Amino acid sequence: MKILFVTEKFPYPLTDGGNIRSFNILRLLAKEHQVTLLSGVEDPQEAENCPALESLCGKIKVFPQKKPRGASVLPYILLGLVGDIPYPLCKNFSQSLLSGILCELSTREYQAVHFNHLDAAQYLLHFPSDTAIGNPITVLDTHNVLSLILHRFRGQERFPWKTGYIYTQWKKMKSLERRLCERMRLCLVCSNQEAEALQIIAPQAVVEVVPNGVDTSALSYRPLKPEAGTHPAAAFIGNLDYLPNEQALHWFSDKALPLVEDKMPEIEFYIAGRHTKNSLQKLARKNVHLLGNVESFQQVMQPSWILVVPIHVAGGTRIKILEAMSLGLPVVSTTIGAEGLE
Repeated sequence: MKILFVTEKFPYPLTDGGNIRSFNILRLLAKEHQVTLLSGVEDPQEAENCPALESLCGKIKVFPQKKPRGASVLPYILLGLVGDIPYPLCKNFSQSLLSGILCELSTREYQAVHFNHLDAAQYLLHFPSDTAIGNPITVLDTHNVLSLILHRFRGQERFPWKTGYIYTQWKKMKSLERRLCERMRLCLVCSNQEAEALQIIAPQAVVEVVPNGVDTSALSYRPLKPEAGTHPAAAFIGNLDYLPNEQALHWFSDKALPLVEDKMPEIEFYIAGRHTKNSLQKLARKNVHLLGNVESFQQVMQPSWILVVPIHVAGGTRIKILEAMSLGLPVVSTTIGAEGLE
């Protein structure tokens, strides 16, 4: 089968849970089928990662898209208010990626389209009639149910005007998830909890669970033990411009870490991940270390004793918990942080 794999975010390097899942779904599809990858890239340097996927994909096309930052997000915030597409998706829409998708499908060579995340699935709304592109099977890997995340954000927010805005985005996201998921031939989710949540939103959708996992043999994982004489340490790893992670780190630094320091003053806390925001730079102090981007999970956890997952708003499942367990490391998590893992 010839498959068009569409993703808003390039699925490499494997430095966050989303990319790990995307890459492995792509890798397994490529074992049995011929795959073309179409991906947005925020940084032109991301295109340098294409060689890592060339052995999997018959064709790779990337489409640069500048993500709005700072004041430039305001038009998209307003568009999310007056339009049908909620803000988290409309700010990621790329006309060039849509044109690339339609160009490939116009060849009528593809039997299936795999949409990676709801950001990619929104392009289905712009597909022409079947006579123009054939009648490909459509599959969506949701990674997480976005309306559920917005619902949780609303419960966390204290400012009434923000609560009102999040409420409008939640309603639009839930409506869009229903429309898109019920148009798909198949929807993939990470856990049974996500499957139940999505079936409530989109009763007519066909939903299957493809759980996240860790290939311990391929990655040569081995149990880690703290080195003699080292300070007790904890670590957090994740994409640091992802709002749930940012909120989790502020909460942990303000509320939880001081309680640990009272009992164990020598504790060290390591924060690793891409795109460290200015607000997180303020967390750095004598025993709190911002490591920035790292090559592997093992690199962060080698000197550490535990992984902390202080997530209060989330969807999907945390692959970093599975990776820590495969290394023999204990995990301290909120209930939501560990949600979806049996």
